[in-house]
Amino acid sequence: MGIESFTQVADQATVAYQDAEKITKELEAKSRYKREHVAGDHEKISSPELGEFSIDRVKNHEDPKVEKIFDFMQKFNPEEADTLDIIQEAVKVDLYAYHIAENKEGEVVAHTQSSYLEVAPKESGAKSSEAILFIGYSITDDDYQRKGLASELFSSVIKTGAEKAKSQQQGLRAVIGEAVASSEKFWNHVGLKRMYFEDKAGNFQEVPYICPPIQWDGQTGKALDPETEEIGDKDIKEYSAPEHLMTRMLDGKNEISVAELMPMIDIIYEDNYTLHKYPGREDNPTDEAIANTMAAVKEFRKELENILSEAKDGKIILLSAGERQQKAQELKQKGLEFNELHIGNSGEPETEKD
Repeated sequence: MGIESFTQVADQATVAYQDAEKITKELEAKSRYKREHVAGDHEKISSPELGEFSIDRVKNHEDPKVEKIFDFMQKFNPEEADTLDIIQEAVKVDLYAYHIAENKEGEVVAHTQSSYLEVAPKESGAKSSEAILFIGYSITDDDYQRKGLASELFSSVIKTGAEKAKSQQQGLRAVIGEAVASSEKFWNHVGLKRMYFEDKAGNFQEVPYICPPIQWDGQTGKALDPETEEIGDKDIKEYSAPEHLMTRMLDGKNEISVAELMPMIDIIYEDNYTLHKYPGREDNPTDEAIANTMAAVKEFRKELENILSEAKDGKIILLSAGERQQKAQELKQKGLEFNELHIGNSGEPETEKD
């Protein structure tokens, strides 16, 4: 890398860190808590009305808090929750960032899992210059809803991602999550919005994002039926699900291009919906299975790209719930349509409602 290129990358990383700081300061201004740094990633938050909690990132796979995360997840969706071994391995190799909120009794009452995903460089073999933060899930215990804990964890996720981007001299493009209708209010609160495009007729369409299957056979790479956990005999789309793709660009933009979006979709699909080999695992999938899952998600990607080719000027627009309602009214007055994905809430634990 030449001096000029290195300087550009360093500048990009600095700008990304500054953008992230703006977000955390914005969240701090909204927060009902006072934060106190204890050590490392460990912080305490307190509020006369809401109580005292600790916020921490679990980084040691032998930390007893790993088992607390596992036990916490078992309460919500045990069928899809990772095993204790998988969580320990993910912590050990820094695959995911696990942030937790604990009450004064040391019980995990909220948990957010996120991943730092490097966007593929334009030139093959080059070092990635940008990354995104992908929110796997953010869950709060029912007894601790409406206390703003998910927002506090989200702030910690941004800090962790910004620090990693700075250390690796990379830009940080966006924060992205998959959402259902019931969690939109929270994601809007922390700045994430749904994605739409204007078609050639002037109608607005929500980006039709599909989550590919999450369960695959480790020998063949064929999708598993989640009900039977056997290789499915239906069309692969029967084992996939549409979700609202919600995004916050770190630079504050509410409009991006399809060309900017697709590399982010690529890394989300590859990281979350294909099989991988992990060091030390005895049950690693076969090379054939990995290749087949990669081929399967490429088909989902291709279908989405074909639909987005209809986007006017190749633009994607980010809209909050309020902005969406306003746009729908404007279009109705013009005799045009505002079409959205209709997605149920099944399968996803409730997210914090701030």
